[in-house]
Amino acid sequence: MERGKDMSPIESEHNYSFKKQFEYIAAMNPFFEYASDRLQRTVMFVDLWRQHGNEFFKDFENGQPPVLSFKYEVIMDGRTFDKPVNYALTKIVERRKVSKRASSKLYVNKKREQRKNENGVIGLASSEEGGKRPVIIIDPRSGNAPGIAGSKKNSEIGIAIQSGLPVYYIIFFPEPEKDQTLEDVKNAEIKFIEEVKKLHPDAPKPAVIGNSQAGWALALLNAEEPDLAGPMILNGAPISYWAGKQGKHVMRYRTAIMGGSWLVSLLSDLGNGLFDGAYLVSGYEAVDPCNTFLRKPYKLFINIDRNHKSYLKFERWWSSYYMMTEEEIIFIADKLFIENSLEKGELGFEGGKKIDLKDLRDPVVVFASGADNITPPQQALNWITKVWESVDEIKNQNQTIVYMVHDNIRHMGIFISDKIAVKEHKGIIQSVDKLGYLAPGLYEMVIEKDKPGDIRSEHAIRFESRNFDDILSMADSTDDELDFYPAVAVSAWNKSFYEQFLRPFVRSFINKQNSSFIKMHNPQRVFRYIFSDMNPYMVFFKISGNIFLKNRFKASRENPYVLFEEKLTDLAGEYMDFQREWRDIFQENIFRQIYGNPFLRFFFKGRDDMDKKITENNFDRLMEKNEQFKGGFPEAAIRIMMAVAAVDNVFHEKEIETIINICTSNTRLQNLDPEKIRALIQEQSGILNYDSEGAIESLPFLIKTREERIEAIGMAKKIASSDLEVSSEENQLITKLMDIFELKD
Repeated sequence: MERGKDMSPIESEHNYSFKKQFEYIAAMNPFFEYASDRLQRTVMFVDLWRQHGNEFFKDFENGQPPVLSFKYEVIMDGRTFDKPVNYALTKIVERRKVSKRASSKLYVNKKREQRKNENGVIGLASSEEGGKRPVIIIDPRSGNAPGIAGSKKNSEIGIAIQSGLPVYYIIFFPEPEKDQTLEDVKNAEIKFIEEVKKLHPDAPKPAVIGNSQAGWALALLNAEEPDLAGPMILNGAPISYWAGKQGKHVMRYRTAIMGGSWLVSLLSDLGNGLFDGAYLVSGYEAVDPCNTFLRKPYKLFINIDRNHKSYLKFERWWSSYYMMTEEEIIFIADKLFIENSLEKGELGFEGGKKIDLKDLRDPVVVFASGADNITPPQQALNWITKVWESVDEIKNQNQTIVYMVHDNIRHMGIFISDKIAVKEHKGIIQSVDKLGYLAPGLYEMVIEKDKPGDIRSEHAIRFESRNFDDILSMADSTDDELDFYPAVAVSAWNKSFYEQFLRPFVRSFINKQNSSFIKMHNPQRVFRYIFSDMNPYMVFFKISGNIFLKNRFKASRENPYVLFEEKLTDLAGEYMDFQREWRDIFQENIFRQIYGNPFLRFFFKGRDDMDKKITENNFDRLMEKNEQFKGGFPEAAIRIMMAVAAVDNVFHEKEIETIINICTSNTRLQNLDPEKIRALIQEQSGILNYDSEGAIESLPFLIKTREERIEAIGMAKKIASSDLEVSSEENQLITKLMDIFELKD
């Protein structure tokens, strides 16, 4: 809230006297104190909404720019492509916050002195960034503007910049291009990633972060083009749309309860071929009505005297309603929410092959939260257990998958929480270059406070080996997913009925003018009209809010009426939660009664297991060729380091750092490029996984001189002691290695 000017001495003295009188009356009459405070709070509360409404329309006039706290320049503009899309590749050029006006000017492509080539490239990467791995961040196009990944200093973008990495950000514009499809978007993003690789020819392949709904798009892209990018990070990203816990995660049922995607088609027709992002925002808000309509506003109400820049900034992003083409939203509704095609390996584009997530090659990191009711952990993780038969198959394919589950952060908190940014996102981003030194497999990333006395880092990171049961234990049996197969058929029938019989009627009276009228009268926008200077009655709150701000009369927290209000609010919140729980139970029962019906089940049978591509068993191939006996010092050294690091089924961050230091400093290993090191890690880990005893016993065939054996044992000891303590398992393995190499202490 805007602060007024300092008061004159006379005004200050008068105000002081007035406040003393108020305090005297308030002490005698608690209700007077309470009523005065609540009146002022209410006026200031409404005035804050007014400020937000004004910002909403100011952003609308400026073209609804991204809500970013970082300067950026456009590198490639997808609107100039042969098949134009409303996406652009930008480069974050500094950390300093910029004004909204400056951000808007950047967003609408302010004239620069840079030459534009035929590919739409209008910016260059800095040559000072050397060979550091670039990071590309993609925000979700799910109703809002881009910017949630960089809305403040402590954010994904901020952490990546603080880590010294070149950061690229894929933005999008409010209106899609004519006839734009998701395949066009995918092809544009491929061009963006290729451009980043060209700008950093000496760096490893870029790490790409997909937030929320951008995650499935990133997974789809990487599976189709497995050699395009490096590590893939999915934050709060759903891929297993049918997964969840019964009685808890009911959002997965709602599209089926409404009869499928026909309603999405209707809303797109009412938008004259465009789907309004405001509908998606309303859907998110309906998930937890108590938080939307009570707890969140009340928290703002009781903290009305604080600085509200963060509130206004978040609401600016939350109310930035972006549009999608009908084809895009129908593809998402049908192929993902209803058919769950990406997880099942059945998703594809026209004329292309089906996309199989098993084709992913580079490391994958998945970050989810147990308190996320938009993307619960089951939807973020269960696809792993559906795509691969077992952890052994993941290892067999030389794949590395890391997941991390927070206990209590909600969906939006994954992206905007300062605590999450400086701990989880920092841990993930700073571990990207270490993932290639993990043995293939499934791991859980654990971040905790470092040991007392260890000043090398604020948090300790370790990667603990996991199996499929660890993921599946988060949910009920997957048998309940069979009810979705009839829902797929019913949705297709309803959509066909709508397109044949109702769509012609709807389209007959929809044009650009009345579709714009419908859009502008969406309740989400009407709320902003009412609470803005467009409403002449708001002038009272504007004037009064400023006066009350200078002359605040705060009620004591111990005021009996304040305590009663808080209790009443808690009671109302519990009642609204109770209503939500009953609503969710009712919706789940409706879904089960309709789609779990034996009659529908008979005609629309689901498959207990989807078809899975059979992969070659690399372990058998390695052992058939006696690979454990082949090689020299590099192969033996990598095998020993992997054996010691994984002996307790945990890779500690310090162990990985030690492995990297050895590989880059040892005269026998330093000439190997990172790709060769990664290939050796995969190969030697496979040998260890197949027959650990045989892999250890065969080491003397690879290292034959005493000097090399002593050097290899030294490596093993460095890794074992890297986390400041040597475990009994590590000590036993080192003793065994010394016996095999015929070395004495």
